Amino acid sequence: MAAWLVSGLSVGVVSMVIITVSYFLYSGLLADVTVATGPPPIKKVITFAYKYRKGPYRNCWKLFLETSKIGPELSPIAVFYDDPGKVPQLQNRYIVGSILSEGENEVDEEVQKRYETKGYKVYSFPFPEITHMVIASFPNRTLLSAFLRLIKVYRPLIRYMKENTTTPAYPIIEIYTDDLIHIMAPMNQHLRLCVPEVLQEVFHSGTDI
Repeated sequence: MAAWLVSGLSVGVVSMVIITVSYFLYSGLLADVTVATGPPPIKKVITFAYKYRKGPYRNCWKLFLETSKIGPELSPIAVFYDDPGKVPQLQNRYIVGSILSEGENEVDEEVQKRYETKGYKVYSFPFPEITHMVIASFPNRTLLSAFLRLIKVYRPLIRYMKENTTTPAYPIIEIYTDDLIHIMAPMNQHLRLCVPEVLQEVFHSGTDI
C-alpha cells in the first residue's frame, strides 16, 4: 500500500514539473529576442484611452488589470517616460491604457464612454510620423509572458541602445497584440509620443522629456 502511495505521489510530482516547465516554455522562456533599428511595427495612427501615473513602474500592473477588465477585447498599451536608473522611482512617469482604434477606423463611442467614466483620457499617437525606432518583440501567450518580457527583452534592449545608438531612444512603448508584445523606443520625434500631462511638464520646465 505504501509503495503504491509513493509511486502515485512520484508520478504526481513529475507531472506537475512537466506541466510547469511546459507552461514556462510556451510563455516564451526560450524565445529568441532580436533588437533592431527601423520603422515602428505600428503603421497607423492609434487612438487610445489611458491613465497617467507617477511612481515605481512595478505598480503599473494594477492599471493593466483595470484597463483589461474595462475592455478585454482591446490591445493594451503602456508608455514609460523616465529611466528608473536616473530618475527617483516616485517621479517615474508612465501611462497604461487600451487602444480604441487604428488608422481611419472610428472609435466605438460606447467603449470610449466606458473608459471615460472610469477616469481615463483619450489621446492619439501619430506612429506614421516616426521614422526610426529601436524595436523588439516577445510572444504574448499567457499572463506569464508579460513578466518574462522584463528578463528576456529589456536586458538586450538596453544593451543595444548603449552600444548601437548615437541618439537617445525614449520613451519606451509597449503594445500588446493577440500574439506579440511590441516594445519600441523612438530615436526621433520623441514629443509626438507624449501625452498632454508629460508635454505640459516639458513646456513648463523648458527641457526635454
